[in-house]
Amino acid sequence: LWDYADEKTDDWIQASREQVIAFDFLGPKSALGDKQPEDRHIYRLYDPEKRHYYFRGEIFNLQEIASQVAAVAAQINKAHDQLFPKQKNDNGASEAANNGAGDGAGDGAGDTAAANDAAPEKAEEKSDA
Repeated sequence: LWDYADEKTDDWIQASREQVIAFDFLGPKSALGDKQPEDRHIYRLYDPEKRHYYFRGEIFNLQEIASQVAAVAAQINKAHDQLFPKQKNDNGASEAANNGAGDGAGDGAGDTAAANDAAPEKAEEKSDA
């Protein structure tokens, strides 16, 4: 990827010679005034009103990207919860509640370990009974 970055920049420079360009601009495209560059002649521009990022002629809708990433994260969390359901302790409370999960303090890594540690104890209790 990095090997071709300079070549892509050189290509953009060649294609943008003698053109109105925008380079590292923060603000709406309309703020550039009467002589607005064509999208293909914008090197880097972020429009906070539309939440669009322009890079070498490509336009990225950052709000749409963020929404799609959130949708994927929700699907991953759903699959995780199906594969690793929260286990209940002897009091009927979930292990996650006892470990502080849900309060945003943990990263979830300890929750699985705690649940795995709890399972053998329950098996031992059953075998002792």
